[in-house]
Amino acid sequence: MTPEQIKAAQRIGLTVLEAIRDAGPTGAPSGVLYAALMGQGCTFSQYQSLMAPLERRGYVQLEHQCYTLTSTGQAFINQLKQTVDRGHLITPTAQPA
Repeated sequence: MTPEQIKAAQRIGLTVLEAIRDAGPTGAPSGVLYAALMGQGCTFSQYQSLMAPLERRGYVQLEHQCYTLTSTGQAFINQLKQTVDRGHLITPTAQPA
C-alpha cells in the first residue's frame, strides 16, 4: 500500500470505530455498517478485511451481529485521531492479552 492508501484506510477505520462507539451499549449492527460502506463502493470482501483485524486486535467485539467498542478500541480511536489529524502513519501496537 502507498502512504496515501494507508492514510485513507486509517481515516475509514477511525470513522467505523467512531460509528460503533456512537451506537452505544447495544452496538452497531454489522449489516448497517456494511450497507453504509457499500454505499461508498466497499465490497463485502473489503468490509471483512476491515472488520476482522479490528476484532482480532480487540478493538471491537461482535455479538449477535452487532459490534461494540472495547476500551482498547477507545484508546485506538484516540491514537488514530491524533495521527489522522497530523497526517502521519501509524502501526497499531495494542494487542489483546
